[in-house]
Amino acid sequence: MSASARSFALLVVFAILTDGSLLSAQELLQLDPGREIVCVERADGTTVRMQCDPGAKRCLVAQARILRNGEASGLVPQKLNVCVSGEPGVYERLLNEGYSMVPALLETPPGYTRDELGRVFQSSFDLRSRMHLGVYELLRFDAPEGFETLRHSLVLDTLSVVDVYDQWDRRRHRHRFLQARLVLAPLEIDALLYSYDRGRTGEEPAFWITTFIGGPRRFDVPIRLGGGISLGRLHYRRSDAGDLMLLDLIDTRINWEFYQGPQLENYALVRVGAGAGLRHMEGTGASLAYLYPEVGLEAAWVLGGRGLTHIGLDARMQWGWEPSARRTWMFGTAGMSIERILIAISDQPISLFVQPHVRYTQIEVAGLDGLDYRVLAGGRLSFFVPTRPSLEQAGH
Repeated sequence: MSASARSFALLVVFAILTDGSLLSAQELLQLDPGREIVCVERADGTTVRMQCDPGAKRCLVAQARILRNGEASGLVPQKLNVCVSGEPGVYERLLNEGYSMVPALLETPPGYTRDELGRVFQSSFDLRSRMHLGVYELLRFDAPEGFETLRHSLVLDTLSVVDVYDQWDRRRHRHRFLQARLVLAPLEIDALLYSYDRGRTGEEPAFWITTFIGGPRRFDVPIRLGGGISLGRLHYRRSDAGDLMLLDLIDTRINWEFYQGPQLENYALVRVGAGAGLRHMEGTGASLAYLYPEVGLEAAWVLGGRGLTHIGLDARMQWGWEPSARRTWMFGTAGMSIERILIAISDQPISLFVQPHVRYTQIEVAGLDGLDYRVLAGGRLSFFVPTRPSLEQAGH
């Protein structure tokens, strides 16, 4: 590994461990967005925003304009609360009464940071709700041949997700749609039209049992069961026997979340489902319907308060059965990923994404039988990313 590559790797590890906390601007006192703010014009004509404590005879004072070269400019800072207009001359009156005027930062909404110049920028991100575009390098080799079959390819992908926790019904609703991943050589396409999963806390029982022996009694079964559905999941690849297409038209599933973090943001689940689809092979001129059961394992974690680092785990195995041909086949994938936001351009984050995974295919008619190992590494540009909800609720 070259010195530059080692330095970059150490920088990424350092960023993950610190969660960006050591990269923030110098700490200053700041106006409290939860308290009343008074806007005051001083004798020199500049406008400031103030919060005063009569008991301590102290006022926090922040410039109401963006600073340029130490002077107030004509630019109004963004994301400010509505203020109350102060009486003319109140600033000078408070000075004469012995109040100390302490320089402070302007108030900042949850999930944002404001620097000493008055500029505001997003500093926490909820990557569970966004649209992203990704570009990666893919390294892959087949088993059991090993590294003799090592090859690489360019990969492009896109995904839109909306992941929301409902405070009223204490459920987390996970929507995933318009997902596509394109491997350029040899050509592979994995795509998904729409998927929905609902997670529930264990506080409300999934079901209960009532007995009528010696009087009615209810026994709750607090298992964390949720459900899900997918529409239009596609896998397409080129093989020596011809192009293969597997199109899962619809599947439904039951999810057991055996681990849940606060508000179900972090979770680990086992799923069992079933569905129906169509398989098409180049040259056959026909598409055969199939039914399938499927089992899977999925987990996701967010590291740090700002939501800058995400770790994911996803594995599934599908057993297809074609009634018309009395044929069976198997298709499965398993992988783990880590994503870390490194920079943001106008609050649109750019992240590093790494995903080692393995794929197993046993489809005799397509001449596919075996494992191939893959490592995906590259960058993602995300759009429409909100601040992390837990930070908003905590008021940080």
